[in-house]
Amino acid sequence: SSANYPSRNAMPSWRGWCRLHPPTIDLIHLEYRMTKVYSLKVKLSGGMSSEDAWTVKFEALDSMTLSDLHQAILRFVGFQNDHLYDFYSGRTWSSRKPLIPRGVFDWDQEDPDPDCAELTLADIYPLPEKHKLFYLFDFGDCWAFAITKLRSEKEPDPKAKYPRLMEETGIKPEQYGGFDDEDF
Repeated sequence: SSANYPSRNAMPSWRGWCRLHPPTIDLIHLEYRMTKVYSLKVKLSGGMSSEDAWTVKFEALDSMTLSDLHQAILRFVGFQNDHLYDFYSGRTWSSRKPLIPRGVFDWDQEDPDPDCAELTLADIYPLPEKHKLFYLFDFGDCWAFAITKLRSEKEPDPKAKYPRLMEETGIKPEQYGGFDDEDF
């Protein structure tokens, strides 16, 4: 009889249920079966001392978070992680809108921006037609990058480590170019 079961409204959400009842299967192998690899192109659009064009193409798992994407871009461009950043979506840089509505940061947390630590590429893509993902690093120097998901998607290679650099063109900008130590 249905009297022995809680009502549908009383059932915990699937997400909450999973936290209470962890799966007993090997998640590493499951991730490779369920995950896709995206090819991304990141192009430097501007910044305080950007003089040359720079573009990088790399592969990333669709489970990559925005926080991980931020770290990957910094690693590829060779910047230090010492400034705030944000992600936007829009047809152009001037028509961009914040991807994540911002509230008040809790700087006492290990990751003061939990939204970027939770939102994945699979959550973002596909973007609306003709939209790009934009990334802004260092709100003072305004390092702006346009991120395009290339059409190719494939199954991950279990032996590969992602994100995986595929191609880099141009000259990497200097994060603090144009300044001498004497300027400080």
